[in-house]
Amino acid sequence: MTSGCDMTAVILAAGSGERMGENKMLTEFCGETALSLCIRVFDSMPIVVVTSDGLMEYAEKLCEGLAFPTKVVLGSTTRQRSALCGLKAVDKSTRYVLIHDAARCLIDSETVSRIAREVRAKGSAVACMKCRDTVRNIVTGETLDRTDLVLVQTPQAFEYSSILDAHMRFEGLDGAFDDAELYIRMGHDVNYVECPITNQKLTIQSDKAFFDAIISGRECT
Repeated sequence: MTSGCDMTAVILAAGSGERMGENKMLTEFCGETALSLCIRVFDSMPIVVVTSDGLMEYAEKLCEGLAFPTKVVLGSTTRQRSALCGLKAVDKSTRYVLIHDAARCLIDSETVSRIAREVRAKGSAVACMKCRDTVRNIVTGETLDRTDLVLVQTPQAFEYSSILDAHMRFEGLDGAFDDAELYIRMGHDVNYVECPITNQKLTIQSDKAFFDAIISGRECT
């Protein structure tokens, strides 16, 4: 995988979909699957798709004809391990990687462009949304000050060598929530980028109505 682009997208699509009750990568909106929608948004750069054994052939078909080189690799048992599988498959000449959960298939090209600009300028760029609701610890009853709280999302972009080192250093630490946590554990600072409220994660059946409404407004008008 070689190209003139300095950034590669690693799309994580190896989850079991247990809470969804089905493989959410195959959930359709306006005749297009969640995985297809996600890949299409990242077609301005090389792509590594990390997926399950049953979706390898389908993912390879989706990547056919894209302008930049693509790879489809088999994921693992946890998100962190799957991310490492994807990072190991990235061409070593890549300077930056953008890691994205394919379940966030409402991602748009403008958000990807903003994340790309920020990581090139500051070395890291992690999508987030400001916390709008009251946050309370239901055990202690304490209401948390949301001033400095954000909901951390993907895409998460980093210098390739730095995030690969972080994943290698903490390989097998399955309690980590995301790539940025590993990056922080390595002593790095994270630059957060606020993203649209639509950048949600397809998780349970009741999410489908929201996703369908957003995608229908974009694609079916």
